Amino acid sequence: MFVLELMLLVSCIAIALLCFKATRTLEAIRRSIDDIASAIHAESDEGACPEALAEESESLTLLKDACHDIAHSFALSKREEEVLSYFARGKSNVAIAKELHIGNATVKTHSFNIYQKLGIHSRDELIGIVEERLNK
Repeated sequence: MFVLELMLLVSCIAIALLCFKATRTLEAIRRSIDDIASAIHAESDEGACPEALAEESESLTLLKDACHDIAHSFALSKREEEVLSYFARGKSNVAIAKELHIGNATVKTHSFNIYQKLGIHSRDELIGIVEERLNK
């Protein structure tokens, strides 16, 4: 039974990887990470699959690298870069505040500063900039 579950996990990872490589969009990366996390959670009783952890790590690294490039290009502070990377992963202001142990108002301030420095007005525009950086 374990072999069948492991094959299913590997298939999930392969499909997520194909989706990621074919489109290289932020949404594909999010789906890949969610699929892999779900597969790992389902297999947690059997132990985490090293391939799944490596794939998740690679996706997050690509996303963080894109955010780092953007932060460098637009002179964002380290904290603004960190908040940007959470935005790029689709996190809400409340989730970011909890994760970073800061207040919601602080997240909004960082958000405002990021938008000002990038010359944008919405999270959709922010996602577009991150996707553009990923496709380079």
